[in-house]
Amino acid sequence: MKDERNERNELTPLWRLALWTVDPISRFAFKIRFVDADKLPAAGPGVLASNHISALDPIIIAILPVRRGRQIRFLGGAEFFRRRFIGRPLRALEQIPIERGAHDTDAVDRAVAVARRGALVALFPEGRVNNEPDLLRGRRGAVRIAAASGAPLIPAGIWGTQVRYPRSGFTLRRPWRPTVVVVVGEPMPVSADSGSAEGTLETTNELMSRIEALRNRAKDLAGPKGFPR
Repeated sequence: MKDERNERNELTPLWRLALWTVDPISRFAFKIRFVDADKLPAAGPGVLASNHISALDPIIIAILPVRRGRQIRFLGGAEFFRRRFIGRPLRALEQIPIERGAHDTDAVDRAVAVARRGALVALFPEGRVNNEPDLLRGRRGAVRIAAASGAPLIPAGIWGTQVRYPRSGFTLRRPWRPTVVVVVGEPMPVSADSGSAEGTLETTNELMSRIEALRNRAKDLAGPKGFPR
């Protein structure tokens, strides 16, 4: 019975507090639109991979599953976990620190274990915030986690958060309440063959192509400079 209840609502009291705090603030700051949200699993494992245009992306993306009673665990730069006021809530919400640029296999193994337990894992294959027109080369962690855990790989695209918080830092400018769009794509089944070096690269390239298309769709729906179309 406990497992069945967890499938319907995974939120601990701390996660509920985060939802009650962050969701109203986000609604006030942005016009948020989720497209094809039903493609995110309502239960069971999944590896969500998105483009990365703002430090606010994890907060906005997390709102979708959390509203549906699901926790989500992001792989985030370990340096943020060492910061005094950010690290404590990240650890309390069981996010996963990763040493970027260091081939941190321990972080990948932790993410695989989380997915195998039936949870949602999320990461940004570009590896850092990118405000350039073209996506950065995709890193292979998302595919490796999906291949090792058997979880579906779910691409997503986000647009609009960079209007308020681009890579250069927080900015206050019009529109005062920009539109943010998150588009969820069709889950990609990842075969065991994807765990090989060649298979991982091929699947990662396909993943990045899908993410780019979803980002472009989100951008079109958000409208120029965050004004909705």
